[in-house]
Amino acid sequence: MLDDGNLNARADAHGRFMTYARLYVLCKNTRQEGEAEAYLVDTRYWLLRERELSGYPETNAGTFVSSWDSDKVLSFIMKWDRDMTDGKGPAYLLNENHSTQPSSTSS
Repeated sequence: MLDDGNLNARADAHGRFMTYARLYVLCKNTRQEGEAEAYLVDTRYWLLRERELSGYPETNAGTFVSSWDSDKVLSFIMKWDRDMTDGKGPAYLLNENHSTQPSSTSS
């Protein structure tokens, strides 16, 4: 049985996994490729932490995490958000006022 500390840490890791995965999807959809790739790294890290805290053995952990490529993360998050919104999809991608272009800064 998991103690409360481990359960809280696992819930925190899962929340961070979902947050970074959504940030990845948002950046991919707004063509912010550099930021998206950084969020994909964070997504995989928190997926690995969640797995470790859930008691899975380290065997094949690298293979498991590597299997979460761009397509798998996009598919998982889009399905999750669609299922959780009765098929509407995530509001963070539906807002028509949201810019679809990354902001540019002058050097």
